Amino acid sequence: MFSVECNHLVVEGFEVTKFGMGIRAISNEGSTSHVTIRDNRISLLRANDGYALQVNGDDILVDHNTVVDCQRAVGIMAGGNRVIVRNNFVSRTSRQGIWFMGIENGEILNNRVTDIRGTHSNGISVYLYHKNILMAGNRVWNTNIAMTYHGDQDPDFVNNLIVYNNFFANDVHSWGKGMCGVTILNNTFLEGIFFPSEDQEVVFINNVVNGGGGGDVRSHNVYIGLTWSQQPRYGWEPGPGGIVGWDPEEEKYVPIVPETVLVDPTGDYRLQPDSPAIDAGTDVTAYLPAPGEFSYAGFGADIDRTSRPYGVNWDMGASEFTPALDLFARPGDRTIYLDWTVNATDMLPVSITWHIDYYTRMSSIHTVTGIVSPTRAYTLTGLTNDAWYTVTLNGMLDAAPFLTDTVRVMPAGAALQLDAAPGDGEAYLTWGFDPVPATPFTGTWRIGYESDTGTLLMPPIEISTATVRAWTLTGLANGVRYTVTLEAMLDASPWLSDTVRVMPTDRFVYLPLVLRGR
Repeated sequence: MFSVECNHLVVEGFEVTKFGMGIRAISNEGSTSHVTIRDNRISLLRANDGYALQVNGDDILVDHNTVVDCQRAVGIMAGGNRVIVRNNFVSRTSRQGIWFMGIENGEILNNRVTDIRGTHSNGISVYLYHKNILMAGNRVWNTNIAMTYHGDQDPDFVNNLIVYNNFFANDVHSWGKGMCGVTILNNTFLEGIFFPSEDQEVVFINNVVNGGGGGDVRSHNVYIGLTWSQQPRYGWEPGPGGIVGWDPEEEKYVPIVPETVLVDPTGDYRLQPDSPAIDAGTDVTAYLPAPGEFSYAGFGADIDRTSRPYGVNWDMGASEFTPALDLFARPGDRTIYLDWTVNATDMLPVSITWHIDYYTRMSSIHTVTGIVSPTRAYTLTGLTNDAWYTVTLNGMLDAAPFLTDTVRVMPAGAALQLDAAPGDGEAYLTWGFDPVPATPFTGTWRIGYESDTGTLLMPPIEISTATVRAWTLTGLANGVRYTVTLEAMLDASPWLSDTVRVMPTDRFVYLPLVLRGR
């Protein structure tokens, strides 16, 4: 669309679509400097082998841009000195999502890159004669190769590439050999990483990794996959603090099952509450850059800015495990019944207390304090029926919120009653309020079910008519029990609910009807 060659310029808020090229801030003579390109959207470019966003100069910032559906182009191409590419979303380009070429003192931070499936389609590439590069906080998935970094085959050129706190769902490759100075700390690699023996001064610590993983300094990694050569007979060992399984019958290493390490290896890369990666890492502060060397503020924290360590030691991978609080609320007559769970009770400090704030749109905030740590339930009384309450529960540690969750709930004098009768592959539902509310119900209904065999109704059935009091579920399996939940919805939020169990069947008992005259 346009090209700029000047200094001290901000390019902001443009929508660039269906042009031959996108936005360029570039100078072959190196006169472009102090340029910021932010909050732009670039899509559907027509040029072959072009760039959606291209920068080359000194002191360049590319921030919070969106590049999508440029299926013949590179997403963001950058060169120069002191270049920062951060907080961008790049999707569906035919070539590299983010490409650094010959940059000195550059940062690739907190970007999301996905659906890169073309020729030379790496999610992120750091290419040729780069020096002092930080790659941190990025999430890359559904790409041919998640990330590549390229050596120069020059043993006297120290690259100093730091890869920290990233999620890479696809392969990562060192390309071209001859890298010197690569520090890879606290990343999650779902499909492995490869770097050749020619790479020098490689540090590989605290990673969750699928195969690969060598280096001059290697320790405290958990292996959720192994390559054929990662066996004792080929001279490979997991290194100090490394976590890998062992098959005594086959006398070989076996990977740790990914589902025991991560919440969901197909998309949620946080650590499970009982993950072997928790507290199994080591403090890597000595390998991190000196303060002020980079703009990144996340050193000493995980990809979501949770301070490390949370527990006794650093965790492995990009995500530091912290307990999660789930608050549940059930309405009653001028009452709200609260209960809550924490997914890792054994990790809670014994000094934690619970603090409850609740209010309506028309009332001030009411507070309950001093609830001791083992407590997992509380009842709020003296409330107003038919008014929405916002209830926040905080786990307090040293007078500061430590865990938090919030729910909305409306007390009511009525209860919802759901009944179910079985049919042939069906369940006949009926329901009502007891007692009938003084104000007629004006919301919607939502029905969901799950069978004992694991069949889940997705999405739930949405009924927009408030006066409906019956529904038939069809396509069910006979002889299988179903748990059916009905929710009365107000303002798109669950208000009242009830649950029943029912088992469809094609077998019925018929009782004879006998009529006798008098």
